[in-house]
Amino acid sequence: MNMMDETLAAAIRSQWIESGYLSTISSSPARSHFRSFNAEVLDRREQHAQVRVTGERVLTIPPMGDKRAEDIVTEFDITLPMAIIPRTRLATHGVRILDIVNN
Repeated sequence: MNMMDETLAAAIRSQWIESGYLSTISSSPARSHFRSFNAEVLDRREQHAQVRVTGERVLTIPPMGDKRAEDIVTEFDITLPMAIIPRTRLATHGVRILDIVNN
């Protein structure tokens, strides 16, 4: 969230607070990770860029009772419009994500 535009981060934070999302995931025995991840720069003009990110997220549900462990695979495809932020040191650039768009 530290790479998000302040307005976008505030909106997501508000959604998490209203839904109780953080307390739900902290008490869940399930865990997730990215099995594959691919990023492609679609467009870059001056201080703005759009990056398409695709891949697979795996949700692992541990065994419970007589149920076996289960992996649920979800494909994702999003575009991240972002601003490129010049830094004053080391001639590097940072990015600020302006939005998250499902494709």
